[in-house]
Amino acid sequence: MTTRWIVALGLVGAIVGTVVLGAALLNATAAPVPTTVAQDIEAVRSDAVAQTLVSVSSNPYDYADSSPAISRLVAKGTPALPRIEAAINQSANDGLEEYMLVIAAEQIAKVKIGARSGDPLEWQTGKEWVSSWRRHLLAVPGEVQAIAHSSMSASEKNLALTQLGTPALPFVLDEMAAGNSAVAPAANALASGEVEVGGDSPNITVEWAKKNRGRFATLRAMVQGATSQ
Repeated sequence: MTTRWIVALGLVGAIVGTVVLGAALLNATAAPVPTTVAQDIEAVRSDAVAQTLVSVSSNPYDYADSSPAISRLVAKGTPALPRIEAAINQSANDGLEEYMLVIAAEQIAKVKIGARSGDPLEWQTGKEWVSSWRRHLLAVPGEVQAIAHSSMSASEKNLALTQLGTPALPFVLDEMAAGNSAVAPAANALASGEVEVGGDSPNITVEWAKKNRGRFATLRAMVQGATSQ
């Protein structure tokens, strides 16, 4: 092999090595950095400020859709709900940032508080939402029991239970564990995609509920610890 070929092969090897190293560095750079709930909540503030400088929309949902921090919060699931509520309640402000946090909470909880016209839980600002949210949580255990044992048809029961959102899930699972398999569709709908089940869609049966309802202890504690204040 001539010296010229050796040099050429050496250059090719160097180029390939550089490309491979560059790709590895790019992948390392692109990998998402884990964040805490507190960091994401703080980032919502930055996103809100940044977007108000470039957006002409008056719809908070447009801002939330464009916020990476909101997406990260939603991905953290129901364990993030108490921190989101506290952040809104303790904030010195009651504007876009707080409204965006409400939107994150709505998506996690799979429920829009006061969404119906004339609903007594209707709200206009983030802090008003906190009051409505707490009243909703206080009512959830009793509503689950009332719906599950009502004279409604099975489809009506499951629709009503699902409309209570994920805060109802621990109590729906209690019904399942007690042998009330008629509410299985609501349990499956509410549990689907939740972090407590690894983001999966489990097939919830009476036996599954008996063995796994403890996974939702944090969610149960949030509901049972709600106050009207």
